[in-house]
Amino acid sequence: MNRQKISSILKEAGLSDNEITVYLDGLQLGPSGASQISEKCDLNRTLVYHVLDDLEAKGLVSKSGDEYGRTFQMEPPTRLKDLLARKKQDLMATTDKIETIIPAIENIKTDSQTPSTVRFYEGQDGIKSVADNLLNMDSDEFLALVPIANVFDVVGESYIEYWLTERESRSIKSRSIWQEPDSRIAIKKAFTNRRFAPDDMENFGTTMVIYDNKVAVFSAPEHLFAFVVESDDFSATMRAVFEQLWNQARHE
Repeated sequence: MNRQKISSILKEAGLSDNEITVYLDGLQLGPSGASQISEKCDLNRTLVYHVLDDLEAKGLVSKSGDEYGRTFQMEPPTRLKDLLARKKQDLMATTDKIETIIPAIENIKTDSQTPSTVRFYEGQDGIKSVADNLLNMDSDEFLALVPIANVFDVVGESYIEYWLTERESRSIKSRSIWQEPDSRIAIKKAFTNRRFAPDDMENFGTTMVIYDNKVAVFSAPEHLFAFVVESDDFSATMRAVFEQLWNQARHE
């Protein structure tokens, strides 16, 4: 595996570019002083000291000697698993704390708050954010209108697997109208209560999902954006439209 790939994975694990450089170069050097590491990494020594402190806090550097002859040694790569284990533990603790404050946050309102909102999201991460929000719906069913080229084409297979697994674990049901059958087996299994658009309904290019008092609209894959309308009136209207289409839709 080349260094670029290794660096990319370490970045996903939470290391900064400078931390990755110092850690990898330090592994090659072995026990070294800050000056040697600075020269090897082509970073100024003051910055190297800061980076070493950060790596030490992550458990990836040990040091020996005193301030006049201090030696730094990178911990073996197996310690990276310990780092991720601590991050996972911290994340679980933070998640528990968030759960306790969500009701309080939801009760925070201001006089200027409007009854209806529209939120826009861009890029693959934005689309995933909308899909994640769908998993946190209050009701137990969503309604979906799905064109040939749809949101599942842009989020990646690993995210599809995660999303379908989470949806199943939360017992979220659906009714969906598809322009054409989807060839992916996992999606077929997950969307069993589905029908197909009437013959005279052609060329709709956006995926629409109705849940709670929200309507999420995902653009065609080539545009990579989504928006969510939160409105009692608008969601009720779109539900009525969906029900009309559902009654006209073809059974599989």
